[in-house]
Amino acid sequence: MRWNCPSCSRPLKFSGRRTLLLALLRVPLNAVFVYAIFAQMWWVAAGAAVLGIASGGMEMVEGAAPAQTHST
Repeated sequence: MRWNCPSCSRPLKFSGRRTLLLALLRVPLNAVFVYAIFAQMWWVAAGAAVLGIASGGMEMVEGAAPAQTHST
């Protein structure tokens, strides 16, 4: 998956290992959140929501090498 930086248009890449680990962390967090909402355990749901938001901020984006241009 390729994304471009909105300010400088450089290609960005997501660290695959970190993205996978964070995705695996979010599955139980989402399950706890849904269970807590249905069980009306509001403080647990609030804690799971805060942890989910914090884990979303841990995603790192690395700058990829700029595109090679061939001039002839």
